[in-house]
Amino acid sequence: MAEETRNPQTVTVEGELDAALATLESALATAGGAVTAIRDALPQVAALAAGVGEMEAAMARVRRQLGASSAAPPLRSVRPQDTPAASPEPEAEHDEPTPSVEEDQTQAAGHVSHCLRLDVSTRASSLDLQAVDGSVNENSAVVDVALLDYDGRHATLKIWIEASADPNAVREALLESLRRHLADDADAEVRIDFEEDPAA
Repeated sequence: MAEETRNPQTVTVEGELDAALATLESALATAGGAVTAIRDALPQVAALAAGVGEMEAAMARVRRQLGASSAAPPLRSVRPQDTPAASPEPEAEHDEPTPSVEEDQTQAAGHVSHCLRLDVSTRASSLDLQAVDGSVNENSAVVDVALLDYDGRHATLKIWIEASADPNAVREALLESLRRHLADDADAEVRIDFEEDPAA
């Protein structure tokens, strides 16, 4: 029986087909591995997306709070206790002597008996600085107020009280007023201490 002869062209086509099939199998295996990796990573991607959403919401809340804080009326400024109060120029026809700096300082110090340090903080999103300002300024015994620090959740204020007022009564009145104004903030904490040097 004569040996069957094969067309060289047929052999070439079969080789190319085998190579193409092998390449396709390799690509399918790679694609399958990529699909598995993507499927495994889906929970992490979902968690990351949720975290990004929470961060965006928090940033939006902070922007709104900063806008509200900037719109709040400013606290009263404090005239330094070592600066004499401004007085009108004496009329030319009066020959009264001009008081010395020491006398002016003594008179200014006579209007203040005690100085309080107020610390207010909250664990909520932001502290209502306008409510704190209203609580302090509604007390008629308060001579001056200075805002020493404010970071959104904590405020420190210095409060000067007139000499004729009872400092303990003023302190209790301020605490009651602050608790009333901050009643909606269950996380608000208020502390008022006496300063040793009212002129400091």
